[in-house]
Amino acid sequence: MNDKERCLIGIIKKEICNKQTYVKSHDIKKVSSLNDVEKDLIISRSGIHFDENATVCLHHEYVYLKRYSTIRTTCCDPFNSHNGKRRKGGCKEINMQLAGKLKNIGINVIPGEKICPSCMIKLISFKDDEQREPTCSQIYEDEDNELNINELLKKILILL
Repeated sequence: MNDKERCLIGIIKKEICNKQTYVKSHDIKKVSSLNDVEKDLIISRSGIHFDENATVCLHHEYVYLKRYSTIRTTCCDPFNSHNGKRRKGGCKEINMQLAGKLKNIGINVIPGEKICPSCMIKLISFKDDEQREPTCSQIYEDEDNELNINELLKKILILL
């Protein structure tokens, strides 16, 4: 297959274009024909920044827009805390909104990846630490303060 029959993702990542695994037709289209959300997803998931003449084949479009989140089944481990063992249980998909919020606090994750409950809890405490500085009265207040599970769940649901 020559470069005219391959999309930019296939050329850069050295992958086969127009596979008929998920789509039945061969076609290459300009990335500029995609809507803004689709462009942002393909850019963040592929790691490739496209110019206005860049192309994407139907196979790579489908893989990066439709199949990406179903292929990812384990925690993306944003804190490198799993010691090489990726967690599967209870993982939730990271959406564009959450990925944007995390990027603002210095944590880079890709929309469509998954995050496990323990990383979500770390994330919430990390985010809370970033947003407020404790005062002297807060430090000494409630030394045996217990974690309120309902409040924690509310915070997790807000982030999802």
